[in-house]
Amino acid sequence: MRKSIIYIFVFALNVILASPASAEDYLKSGQEYYKKGQYDLAIADLNKAIELNPRDAGIYGWRGSAYSAKGQYDLAIADHNTAIELNPKYAVAYGHRGVAYAHKDRYDLAIADYNTAIELNPKYAVAYGHRGVAYAHKDRYDLAIADHNTAIELNPKYAFSYMNRGFAYIRKGQYDPAIADLNTAIELNPKYAHAYYHLAFAYHKKNDKKKAKSALSNAISIEPAIIDKRAEYLDRPTASKKFYAEQLIALSQYVTVPSALLAKARGLSGEVAASTDIQDIPDFKSSPRNNDLAVIIGIENYQGLPKSDYSKSDAGIVRDYLKALGFQERNMEFITDDKATFSSIKKTIETWLPNRVKKDSRVFIYYSGHGAPAIKSGDAYIVPFDGDPNYLEDTGYPLKRLYDKLGKLQVAEVTVVLDSCFSGAGGRSVLAKGARPLVMMADITTIPSNMAILSATQGSQISTSSPEKGHGVFTYYFLKALKEGKKNISEIYEYIKPLVEDEAKQLNVQQSPSVSPDAEKLKGKFILRR
Repeated sequence: MRKSIIYIFVFALNVILASPASAEDYLKSGQEYYKKGQYDLAIADLNKAIELNPRDAGIYGWRGSAYSAKGQYDLAIADHNTAIELNPKYAVAYGHRGVAYAHKDRYDLAIADYNTAIELNPKYAVAYGHRGVAYAHKDRYDLAIADHNTAIELNPKYAFSYMNRGFAYIRKGQYDPAIADLNTAIELNPKYAHAYYHLAFAYHKKNDKKKAKSALSNAISIEPAIIDKRAEYLDRPTASKKFYAEQLIALSQYVTVPSALLAKARGLSGEVAASTDIQDIPDFKSSPRNNDLAVIIGIENYQGLPKSDYSKSDAGIVRDYLKALGFQERNMEFITDDKATFSSIKKTIETWLPNRVKKDSRVFIYYSGHGAPAIKSGDAYIVPFDGDPNYLEDTGYPLKRLYDKLGKLQVAEVTVVLDSCFSGAGGRSVLAKGARPLVMMADITTIPSNMAILSATQGSQISTSSPEKGHGVFTYYFLKALKEGKKNISEIYEYIKPLVEDEAKQLNVQQSPSVSPDAEKLKGKFILRR
């Protein structure tokens, strides 16, 4: 009898344990895992919650936050999109999607989401705080401070806004209020490593080296990898990039900074000063070019490949020059880094462009980044963000295809500018620092009469970049030629050729720009500056 009772009890217990959990149960456990920093477990439970209740906006919101915590920002944005579709008044989803956009350096989209979150919930301190950070990344420090003021009024214990308001004060050169804010942030959160890091710099600027060293020591003891984490900002297209470089250089006197990081910071810290002659976008007084189109591609940070130094920032300044030359933003496609996938490049060249051109259109194409040779054919390929040199036929975009697609456009003119080299025989090639390896120039002798191609190199040369200038050498002189009054491709080529050759020699590289057709045939045509 006793055994029977035990069996019945065990059976009942198993039934209870085996009974399915509800969506709410999985949501709660997912939230607990999230709070503990166990994001994979959180996502697993939130997936189960969604299976049981796919119409709950809150579950998608939590999973989106977990994806953000793992650095998977596209998945986070997708989840917040779904949450907002299910509940258009879900302020937190707008706020968290804004954070994901900010991590992808899309600050305008982030600010738009924070604005909506604040409209839906005017007491949403977190949205004010993060909008303040986005404003700071755009060099709008007064707006940043105003937002942090509001966030702190709403939540006087909000360490995040004290820290970031302190940073904004540093950027304005107001070190005393910066120190006060950073110390408050640390009082509220004694483990706030980044607050200590900025505090060290503020004390350094006040010439209090003892306190600077102590603050930096605290930052490193809390977060040993903080130097590497702060150095990540050197690769981001933020308006404060030069400042982050100078900050790292200043603090290197208190702690050992890896030589490669320090060299990179030194190059960036001199970037603006050395390049002010082209960074200052000229007023060309150009009339609007309503029917002209431009495609600008710059890939600096690849998926699994070496960097192509300055390619993304070069693409950005080329875009700014084109705007100044009269190109309308609605007629420009600007794709960089992880946006410049094979499918994106193909769609832009083969669908977006043909659908928008008119017979009197002038088309401008700019590419800066890596390329690679097809081992069997030797054909040159543009390497997209997700390209693989081992499988170029499937993942690369052939130059021949590019020229063929552009040649079929029924337009007045097509100008192609390539800041990439055509050097590299595959295998274990050794390239100069900052080089953009590609292959031998494809045969372009049969290009249509309405097309001109200006390339950074010829033959088997290497296209290089200048840490001193903070640009690809070719792009730097291409833009300088426009600023100096050169109007068409022929004039630009004749201006930049000796300058690029001389600077390349100083970098121990042989590089000579090329143009096709011959410069003499191009005179008076392919006018960029009117």
